[in-house]
Amino acid sequence: NGRVEIVREALEAQWRVRSNEWSENSGPKLLTLECGPSDEPAECGICFEALHQAPGIFVSERGFRACQHFTCLECAEHVQDEANDRLRIWRMRRDPRIPQPPGPVCPMCRATFAQAARLTDPTMDPRTFFRLACVPQEGEGVEDLRLNDKIVPSVLSALLPINVTQFTHILDKELWPTWCKDATSPNALAEADFLRPGGMLAWLSDHLLEMKVEGVRGGPPPLQENPEKWFLHFDYNGKGVLSKPEVLRGIAKAYDVSALANPETPARRARSQGIQRLRNVVDAIWDDSTWQNGVPLAEFLGKGGLAERILTALPPPEASEEHALAKRTNSLTVEEALARARAADMKRCEDDQTRAKERAEKQKLAASTMPLTRNSRRAGSVRADQPGRAGAELLLASLLEAAREGQRGTVPAPIRIQCPFCGAVNQARAAAGHRVICGGCRSVFAVPAGAGLTAAAAPAPGGR
Repeated sequence: NGRVEIVREALEAQWRVRSNEWSENSGPKLLTLECGPSDEPAECGICFEALHQAPGIFVSERGFRACQHFTCLECAEHVQDEANDRLRIWRMRRDPRIPQPPGPVCPMCRATFAQAARLTDPTMDPRTFFRLACVPQEGEGVEDLRLNDKIVPSVLSALLPINVTQFTHILDKELWPTWCKDATSPNALAEADFLRPGGMLAWLSDHLLEMKVEGVRGGPPPLQENPEKWFLHFDYNGKGVLSKPEVLRGIAKAYDVSALANPETPARRARSQGIQRLRNVVDAIWDDSTWQNGVPLAEFLGKGGLAERILTALPPPEASEEHALAKRTNSLTVEEALARARAADMKRCEDDQTRAKERAEKQKLAASTMPLTRNSRRAGSVRADQPGRAGAELLLASLLEAAREGQRGTVPAPIRIQCPFCGAVNQARAAAGHRVICGGCRSVFAVPAGAGLTAAAAPAPGGR
């Protein structure tokens, strides 16, 4: 846990620095600015819930992903439990006529797996995340793992609320070339390439931490209703001043950037054009000589201050959006939000480990349980070391056989006969050729010739 906390705090510190940077081309690193609105995130293929809320994977016996498909964690565990239940029932029946059911398989591609697990959060354990995100070929080890460009869109959409169709174009044209700039292969990332500063891990952790902080703090308050709270909400450093990148960040969060583009602009270009216009607006209203080190709260709120300039230069947000932001706002600082998010993530990791141990123990216990124990108690069947007790279902079957024989004038003698499948000793009125239902495993078997006389004259071993 100590190592995990150190890694998390380092990523948080880097995010704090990068979140205050203003890129000349794209503005602050916000998911909605880079990837568009998250109105159609990736869904679980089984229950159709949003995948990024709890992504589940199928892990092979070697500890790697068994295939490239994702489901939510609950559905992944359900697939494994269903397969384990089928195997348990088959073992209890011990019927050689029924083939052994297969183990758990991916419902999409039928690839076999050993365990269902949650995809590791890269802000908690980047190395484990990389190893579980890769899908190795047969015979490849840890040192051979590569995260190729074919599976990266599905991996990122399992962690972030992005539209896969729209995001693939952005990934291919903008992000992937940057991540692979210093990589040994243009189509795949090794672990060192993934962990490289400014690479894929930095981009991914920035957006994940941004989402975690927003989830804890809520959205920004409406600027026109409470400029002071708006100022404090985006004062990430708590220094009492807002830098130009922080102002740009706040406006980008409070407004639909694509709406700032010209109405004739195609939808695919509205985002980039809106960012450029927003950047020009901030440049126009910003006083570089006075606010070189940031705008203080007094000058932000005063008459003719920056808040008033922003409201004059930009159209007000829609009423529904404004109401939603105001409703979700709270007064937590960024440090408090990061601490709460970190504690929640640590708790989730501990809960996942506890649940995984409980599931493994349950699976181990089910595999080691004697297959006839429960049925034997329920039906009253008898093992070889406990003769003389007849199963209720078997006794009913034997009475029916006796009734049929009685119609012909001959009543079979009571015998004790051992089931050839499970070894339970059953008591029944039966003769050669009669079919008997075992009270233990419920298998049906025929009484061999001479079994009635032999059983009547010589009880089963251990009998009285």
